[in-house]
Amino acid sequence: MTTIVHIEGKLNDESFKKLVTQHGYNTVVNAYPNHMPFIADDFDILNLLKQASHEDLDILVGFLCKPTTSELDLSPVFKHENPNHANKTFGGNHALYINDIAGEIQRYGGHSLVNLFRAGKGVKYAEILSDVADQMKCKYPKDASVEEIENALIAQMIAKSYESASAAEKIEIAKSLGMDGAKAPSSLTTAAIQMALRAGGFTSYKLAVSVAHAVAKAILGRGLSFTASNQLTKGLSVFIGPIGLALTAIWTIVDLAGPAYRVTIPCVLHIAYMRLKSKLIECPHCHDFSDKETKYCASCGHQLIKPITCAKCSTELKATDKFCTECGTERQL
Repeated sequence: MTTIVHIEGKLNDESFKKLVTQHGYNTVVNAYPNHMPFIADDFDILNLLKQASHEDLDILVGFLCKPTTSELDLSPVFKHENPNHANKTFGGNHALYINDIAGEIQRYGGHSLVNLFRAGKGVKYAEILSDVADQMKCKYPKDASVEEIENALIAQMIAKSYESASAAEKIEIAKSLGMDGAKAPSSLTTAAIQMALRAGGFTSYKLAVSVAHAVAKAILGRGLSFTASNQLTKGLSVFIGPIGLALTAIWTIVDLAGPAYRVTIPCVLHIAYMRLKSKLIECPHCHDFSDKETKYCASCGHQLIKPITCAKCSTELKATDKFCTECGTERQL
């Protein structure tokens, strides 16, 4: 394996091209996992980004590169993977610069002048999340976890969008949430929505994806790209208009605090959706979502998790079992 001695300072375009010529593109990319300052122990966001799909990362990149103040294009690998980035056209392998994506989110989360005293680094995701929640007047307990604050934000967006919805839209939203459309309430409480989010499964995913899809549509002109059941896609479009109005109201408030919120707010809402999605498993047959521990799809009965069985006597084994508890046969890995 080729070993590359890191160049002191930032890996700029010239040094990047020189190393690629000498060692090859893949070797250089693997040797330089980041090309911009970032906080390496920000596990609330790094672990999530590393397991994210290309489509979900593409939306984040779109949010980050929307303003002219974006610095993601300072990364040589980003520019190599996205030759048309100046036209806001992406599509490169975003997994190659996960740390740069995290660093750019962190940078937007910190005040640009203060960042000068942080060696170019911003702030951790948890601080960004709390700041966004405070700016959006979202209530949450002081000891709330990252996931709890994210759920509170999703709930608030659903509640605000419902307030701005027309009577016809309220009926459709109520139906999409499994309620009786004929008895659609005049308002939805954030507490009731958070309860649905905590319940997990397809309903929680549907709430989160509705917000993420509408926010992406409002800001980037394109929604999420995914394979989904008719049950899900039929309910998505009704949120686009109301959430767009809710966002407009939010911009009026936060623009006074700083333009960075036009980046951090959509990023946080998208990351909240990604975190909920990461806890679910998609049925390959009907494309509905269930908790990862679910053995059979509740919508179509398709087996989601194949049991581990003994090769000799077919006894079902636990994931931690090295030998069969019935016949003693060593488990085949």
